[in-house]
Amino acid sequence: MNVLLGVGGFFLGYVFGSIPCGLWLVRAFHGIDIRNYGSGNIGTTNVFRTVGTRTAAAVLLGDMLKGIAALMIVSRFTADPSVVAVTALGALLGHNYSLFLGFKGGKAVATGLG
Repeated sequence: MNVLLGVGGFFLGYVFGSIPCGLWLVRAFHGIDIRNYGSGNIGTTNVFRTVGTRTAAAVLLGDMLKGIAALMIVSRFTADPSVVAVTALGALLGHNYSLFLGFKGGKAVATGLG
């Protein structure tokens, strides 16, 4: 594995994974902080229970796409499965320990699906 690509892939995945889709989409569409409602989680299930199907579907799609996007970008530079795996790990950890949420986050179910 090319160490530089591995480190770069991890950080790219981490930053992409850190994007709090649930928080940002609910705030944009409904003007509320989803963390103050229901379970307090920013994930699809809490969004569904709190504001409904359409926004929950957007959150699910956004959480899946952030993992896919990081992997697609890294795949343009290398076909090394180790680098791709490290990038995926970064995306999952970024979702669980988001830069934008004080290193708190979700459960990474949708991001893992992506």
